[in-house]
Amino acid sequence: MFTRIYRGVLRLVLPPTFRREWGGPMELEARLQWDEARRSGRRLAVAWRLVLDALGTGLDEWRRAATQRTIHGRGGGTMMQGLGMDLRVALRTLRRSPGFTGSVVVTLGLGIGALALVFSLVDAFLLRTLPYPEPDRLVAVWPGNNWNRAMVMSGREELDGLAIVAGATSEVLVLDEGGEPIEIVGGQATVGYLDMLGAQPAEGRLFTPDDEAPGAEPVTVLSYALWSSRFGGDPQVLGRVVSLGGEDASRRRVVGVLAPGFTSPVARGAEAWIPVVLDPGQEGWDSSFFLTGLGRMAEGASLPAVDAQVEAWAEALRAEQPGLFSDDEVATAGVRRLRDEIGRERRTPLWIALGAAALVLLVACANVANLVLARTSGRGGELSIRAALGSGRVRAARGVVLEAVLLGAGGGLLGSTLALLGIRLITSTLAFQGLDVGPPSPRVLAVALGATALAALLAGAIPALGVAGRDPARRLTSARGAVGDGRLHRVQGALAAAQLALALVGVTSAGLLGRSLLALADVDPGFDPSGLVTFRMTVPPSTHPEADDVLRFQVEVRDALQGAPGVVSAGLVNRLPMGRGTSRITVFPEGFEPPESGELPEVTHRLVTAGYLEALGVRLEEGRLPGPEEDRAEGVLQGVVNRAAAERFWPDGSAVGQRFLGRGGVVWMEVVGVVDDVRELGLGRAAEDPAAYIPVRDWPWRTMQAVVRTRPGVDAADLKAAVWSVAPGVPVNDLRPMTAVIDDTTRPARLLALLALVVSVVTVVLGAVGVYGVASYAASRRRREYGVRAALGAGRRRLLQGELLRAGRTVALGVAVGLGAAWAAGKGLAAVLFGVHPGDPVVLAAAALLLAAVGLAAAWFPARRAAGADPVDALRAE
Repeated sequence: MFTRIYRGVLRLVLPPTFRREWGGPMELEARLQWDEARRSGRRLAVAWRLVLDALGTGLDEWRRAATQRTIHGRGGGTMMQGLGMDLRVALRTLRRSPGFTGSVVVTLGLGIGALALVFSLVDAFLLRTLPYPEPDRLVAVWPGNNWNRAMVMSGREELDGLAIVAGATSEVLVLDEGGEPIEIVGGQATVGYLDMLGAQPAEGRLFTPDDEAPGAEPVTVLSYALWSSRFGGDPQVLGRVVSLGGEDASRRRVVGVLAPGFTSPVARGAEAWIPVVLDPGQEGWDSSFFLTGLGRMAEGASLPAVDAQVEAWAEALRAEQPGLFSDDEVATAGVRRLRDEIGRERRTPLWIALGAAALVLLVACANVANLVLARTSGRGGELSIRAALGSGRVRAARGVVLEAVLLGAGGGLLGSTLALLGIRLITSTLAFQGLDVGPPSPRVLAVALGATALAALLAGAIPALGVAGRDPARRLTSARGAVGDGRLHRVQGALAAAQLALALVGVTSAGLLGRSLLALADVDPGFDPSGLVTFRMTVPPSTHPEADDVLRFQVEVRDALQGAPGVVSAGLVNRLPMGRGTSRITVFPEGFEPPESGELPEVTHRLVTAGYLEALGVRLEEGRLPGPEEDRAEGVLQGVVNRAAAERFWPDGSAVGQRFLGRGGVVWMEVVGVVDDVRELGLGRAAEDPAAYIPVRDWPWRTMQAVVRTRPGVDAADLKAAVWSVAPGVPVNDLRPMTAVIDDTTRPARLLALLALVVSVVTVVLGAVGVYGVASYAASRRRREYGVRAALGAGRRRLLQGELLRAGRTVALGVAVGLGAAWAAGKGLAAVLFGVHPGDPVVLAAAALLLAAVGLAAAWFPARRAAGADPVDALRAE
């Protein structure tokens, strides 16, 4: 009796294949155990255990059989065998469609390559550890304010949270040894600066405290590159006195050579270093602000504690010298990690570029996912037949995923190659700025691999889910030409809408940056740049050792340039307008009442020769400009101020005839004219800052900028010849038109605008392709429907309207979502915009209309083709 019952249980719970093979042995074993149970009297317990064992075995075998059919199909085989077979099938499938495979790989490669390239720059300039010992202890001290020599001495005494306090700056030096005089980049630094950065001497020594003491012998430390190129790597150069002139000394003793590979965050690319002499009796001891303050935190010191200490120190300095520092300057007192300070100017553009690259990659992935989805749906019959013949749905989906993985791997390989080529190009083009991107770091490789994995996931996950969820029986029994899977079409529409939304972000960003660039172009610089030529020249100390010699040279060069062929007027200035850097001095305007805050008035000052303002083309508003005779005149200086200075210091009357007083009430400059405001710091900076143009007579700088207004067709060689007629061999560098100087100030804005334009074009094209693909697929799936409706009298126009209405929903969704994202992106661009609001309604509206038009145009072509089909042909094809 029990044997028959147990046989029935096995029929119910065991899979047929397993029961045919193992049912007999299981019945025999159960009979033997039942006979033993009857003799021992444990029949109920044994019977219950045998039934439970049968149920457990049945559940395990049914699960194993289901897994075998789903993953491997009815053909069986191991997991690895099935995976290898699917991989070979995926490779053959992609090889049979070279156009599709190539387009997907190139699309993904461009997106992955752009992201990897930009992230390489972000990693190099913002994330990578600085090449100095214990870089996390290095800080920029009071980075919002330049330092004077007195601040260095005070900081060393008062800031015990800093083990080292140092200052550094750059200047132009002239080396007149071993050939023609050459202009080199020089670095000035206080003692401790080079040691703080871990510099090591290849020969000799670095600076010692004796080198910065009052009356110390002028010395220099050469870079390894200059020592090798100019002195042939000769060790005998140590102790030799060379002609290396800047603004203070002409001959210096070489005491050391830096080891190769040293880089400096200040005076980047310096070829020779000279010490800053700390002499309280020196002119400009506490009034000449030209140093950048750096420090190394003491052991155990925390950044917040040192920051608070620097804030208190700045307040104490202002209390000691009321009016020397403004409220805004004191408010910036503190410390910042040196790594963060070095990357501060590049931070915003780089993060914007990284966001743009990520945007392109996302649009590319969405586009590829749509292409793969459409292609997979087109292979629905093939996949369904394979599933019906024994290839499980999960195995069919796995084949789709493997194809996407192969496409993603190809795109990743192409993108990594493009990124490496881009890094090499950037490294070579930016070498003159001392920028070193270097080989990809593990972070960059991780981002490239992550982007590749993301591309493969987005390209294969959605189509795979569609395949895995499709019932092969329903697909095979459905009528040919029926309307496609609605869920599939909704997924494709969502992807197309996402592409349009991302494209709208790109177009809006390009519009905002483009309008900002146009606003910059419309800014009046305060002078006429057309026909202006500029160049830099430095007087060698070997031929012009004294200040009078330098002044005589500058006056004679000005006269020689004015007599050169094609020259209208010429003059010299220590800093070009809109050039890098500025200089400000504290002034005491006669009769001016300072504000209650006690802040001393300051002006941006320029040292000029006669003829400079005339050559610049600045507008004279009142009085006169200084003449050539005042370049050498004795007594009170006669200079010019801009309109902003006149309105601030003498708002109730004329500025002409007013005077600036020096310390002790001594008159040091009389105002003889007022000129229009010049944007000295760039087109994007305010022009309303007080400025004074001071005759160079009492401050003859060795390095000056020549500004020459020329007629069309002037030869640059004639300008150089005019300079060399005064002093043969004087270095003449950076000869270019003034328009190029102005372009330098707008270069970051132009690069960002160009980047945004490229991104917008790429994303719009990909978005249009996405909409076209969805509309084309939907139209092709409705061929039978169109044939029936056309045969029943539906007009072509009505069919076209219906198709465009369906596509319009996708376009409207993408534009609506994109407007919100574009508004948020505009807020992120606010820091780099000029003269345009981040949420500018004109830009948003124009971008929305453009994307809507592009989307509808992309949908119109397949809709028109489908609506115009012959109903007889459509029905015959079905």
